[in-house]
Amino acid sequence: MKRIFSCVVCLAVAASLFGCGGGSTGSGAGAAATTGAAAASGAQGSDAGSQGGAAVSGEAAGQGAAVSDQPAGQGAPAAPEAAPGAGAASGKGLKAAIVFNGPVADGSWNADCYEGMLALESEYGYEIAFTENVDISDYLTAFRDYAAAGYDLVIGPGAEFQDAVMEIYQEFPDTMFAGINFSATAKNVSALNYDNYQAGFLFATLAGLMTKTDSVGYIYSMEIQPILDSIEGAKQGLEYTNPGCKLSIAGVGSFNDVAKAKELALSQITTANVDVIMPWAAAAGIGILEACIEKGATLVYGPVEGLAYSDKIDGCVIMSNSGVIKKIGADVAAGLDEGYEFVGDVSNGVIHFGNMSDRVSEEDKAFMQSVVDGLISGEIVIDKGAH
Repeated sequence: MKRIFSCVVCLAVAASLFGCGGGSTGSGAGAAATTGAAAASGAQGSDAGSQGGAAVSGEAAGQGAAVSDQPAGQGAPAAPEAAPGAGAASGKGLKAAIVFNGPVADGSWNADCYEGMLALESEYGYEIAFTENVDISDYLTAFRDYAAAGYDLVIGPGAEFQDAVMEIYQEFPDTMFAGINFSATAKNVSALNYDNYQAGFLFATLAGLMTKTDSVGYIYSMEIQPILDSIEGAKQGLEYTNPGCKLSIAGVGSFNDVAKAKELALSQITTANVDVIMPWAAAAGIGILEACIEKGATLVYGPVEGLAYSDKIDGCVIMSNSGVIKKIGADVAAGLDEGYEFVGDVSNGVIHFGNMSDRVSEEDKAFMQSVVDGLISGEIVIDKGAH
């Protein structure tokens, strides 16, 4: 039975969802950048833009991609602050690009990254570009082409891009490369990271509160370090919130195998009596949502707001990609000349609970806030050496 404490999926129908920890694998080819109005005419929406792998710059990019416009979480903290003295710096004359291995208009991970790019354009004056649906075999070319074209900041929105960046960064000392969930830094490579243990802890806190069967599931895309860290955080979060609750874990082995993800979710629901699932499955997550709709289970959603997409979503855990991209853009505009690591967590507001469904009681919300407070104060300590 659930312990009672006195103190605790965005469905992008045409694209992908549940992008925690990395993007979805696309099938695009090259990474040649196209700028200005010419790019807009060649990119009628995100799908058309992805066909040739062309990058769209500036305002044209915004017109060619339907990015997420979900509101921030209720009472959500502001985006992370830039480095001291960087807030008012201008990026006018600077160029920033980002490489996606899935569609930019995924309503989730990639879309939030793109919101950050749009902020670099509107708030700092950057010229921006992106390439979507880049195949893994073309990562190196995509990053090299942007750096060779004189881009000042080139971003990889997931750990899967690190190898490509670390292979070429020394060739382009005047370009700052930045990667979300990177484990390495260098003179001109910055790592924009999350405390994925904390994110997993929050996901499991909500799942542990919402389950009625004391059996919850976690389905992930690929076995990469950020996801492994979040799994360990989820184990400890579930134990803290609902001791004795069973946790079923399954890996899809792909960022975009919708059928396999649905099969795994149906199996958890029907054989392990799972009634709440935590998906970290990128584009494959749509299959998990389909299974929940068919069988009456629910989801804990992230890394952006997604409550409006389905009544099967209990609530959201936010990991602000747009915030960390704004931070690195502000720092580069201020003259950053040394790569660094930034870690977003609950203490700086990059990771936080978002909007909640009506199924989440006020008592549950109070407990969730106590968990956040405990992580910030150190009263709750996650054992990061447990796996």
